[in-house]
Amino acid sequence: MPWWERAGSSALIAAVWSGFAALSAALRVSSDGDVSAWAAWSFCTACTIPFMLGVIALLRSARTGARAIGGDDGAAKAIAFAAWVLLMTGALARFGAVLREKTHHHALAGATFALGALVLGVVLGLLAARVVGWIGSPTSKRIAVGVLALLALLVARQIGRGVATMDPLTRAWVVDVMIASICACFGALTPSVTRWPARLGWLVFGALLVAGWRSSSSRELPPRLREHAPLYAVFRSP
Repeated sequence: MPWWERAGSSALIAAVWSGFAALSAALRVSSDGDVSAWAAWSFCTACTIPFMLGVIALLRSARTGARAIGGDDGAAKAIAFAAWVLLMTGALARFGAVLREKTHHHALAGATFALGALVLGVVLGLLAARVVGWIGSPTSKRIAVGVLALLALLVARQIGRGVATMDPLTRAWVVDVMIASICACFGALTPSVTRWPARLGWLVFGALLVAGWRSSSSRELPPRLREHAPLYAVFRSP
């Protein structure tokens, strides 16, 4: 594929996933009707596109390097690493919640959390190393992926409970960052397009940037962003 088609394909993929990443923030900003849904969405999408393009490029480079390092059992190592990340996330979230509830001395709680995280990381790392040895046949890989998907749902449910207890501004930050991160991961896994869609990639990219720039002139937008989407309020001064 020529370089201009590769660049256009990356721009189109970044634009599409940026649009998905901006949906939640746009719906919150336009919920009261002071700002139109189009203005909120186009502005949030335009803010996300440049970062999405860079992050997708980095993730794709990391995936290529991981394949080179992983060798023949790269898929098994990737599954084991994902399991380690999910188990660590769930365990640390639960451990932190218990410490916050039971411990009133913040310094002691922080030290305990650090030591607990170190122990959990070593123990779960050894478990993940055993998983690599267990995954060999295609059948075992399919079983491992199914277990991994179930584990991801359980961890997401636990994280969701924690997010629900946050104050609205902090919750908005966390939700928008999580959604953008997930969209970037899906963007890195999206196959490249060719021919005329790739050639239109930069046109779509530029059109969304222009639309976002025009929407940024709305006087009602800054207060709504500060109230409902503080992540995007950084890009729009009063």
